[in-house]
Amino acid sequence: MMADLRFQMQKWQKSAFIEIFTVYYRDKFKEYVRAVEGVREPTPHSCRHTYVSQMQALGVDLATIQSMVGHADLDMTQHYLHVQSPVKQKVVDVFDQAFCSKKPHSSQIPVRP
Repeated sequence: MMADLRFQMQKWQKSAFIEIFTVYYRDKFKEYVRAVEGVREPTPHSCRHTYVSQMQALGVDLATIQSMVGHADLDMTQHYLHVQSPVKQKVVDVFDQAFCSKKPHSSQIPVRP
């Protein structure tokens, strides 16, 4: 009986410690975020959006992102994506290199009468 009581007490102490530890760091995190002007308090949902957007910015393909976040279909993954300006600029640069790298010679430029 005493052993059972001791086990229950240790189990309670461990769970209480984890709860206090978790609450302390959660509160500290929120405090630091609030100290930065113009930053909204993050939620699990906003962190998920950020994670997906950062993977996209790093060039991870959509199928891999879908797999990492556990979406059943690609439409849901695309809903999470926000195309960022640097990503857009990279696409424009790739397009320019592929199709616009050769500048026409002045004699090839059509002149309107």
